[in-house]
Amino acid sequence: MKETISCIIPVYNNSETLAGEIKILASFKEIKEIIVIDDCSKDNSLEIMKSFSKPLASKVKILVNRRNLGKGGTVVKGLKLAKGETIFLCDADLSTLSKKYVKDLISAYRTGEFVMVIGNMFPREHLRSWQNIVSGQRILKRSLIEPYLKLIAKMGNGIEQITNFACRDGKIKIVYSKDPGHILKYQRGEGFRATTTAYTKEIWQLIRTELLLEKMRLKEIKRNGVWKIEL
Repeated sequence: MKETISCIIPVYNNSETLAGEIKILASFKEIKEIIVIDDCSKDNSLEIMKSFSKPLASKVKILVNRRNLGKGGTVVKGLKLAKGETIFLCDADLSTLSKKYVKDLISAYRTGEFVMVIGNMFPREHLRSWQNIVSGQRILKRSLIEPYLKLIAKMGNGIEQITNFACRDGKIKIVYSKDPGHILKYQRGEGFRATTTAYTKEIWQLIRTELLLEKMRLKEIKRNGVWKIEL
């Protein structure tokens, strides 16, 4: 499967990790474009993004939201501009992203066996199931999620749950690795109040998305019969 890969990175206060991440992703010839979108960051993420605009101008595209759209809305903005048939969604907070990890994700997808490949951290046995649901690193065919763009933009951090739903009828691969460590919200020094608000908003969006998808699942079961997703 040699489809063109477009990588989309939504950014919000990720100045500590962004530079290293872009360099690694840009080193892969399979990734033809990297769309990096700043969602009104309050740190110097935008300056870091702009520093790549000249040396990697042929591959890295910089976008800036005029207002905060949230993760879902930001990714949808990138999807509408992406040229690739295959979409590589990647969080911007990966502190130890490695070339091997990216290569493993791309290689697994290019076998043609899977409609989506999800990258996850290892080992965290007791959290694996939940991490599979919300892990931000995933490669999939863009045509599978295009019918859900309005829903993704509306649900914000529920984007991963929606892509799982969009790929429900196909085979999904989980690639485990200890490489892509995260710098979490509370580690960015944004303050207790801002961090608590961000986590509360994110959790509510995840719950809200899951409730909506459950309604959609029940309607589908009633209409077509039972299906299941294997992770």
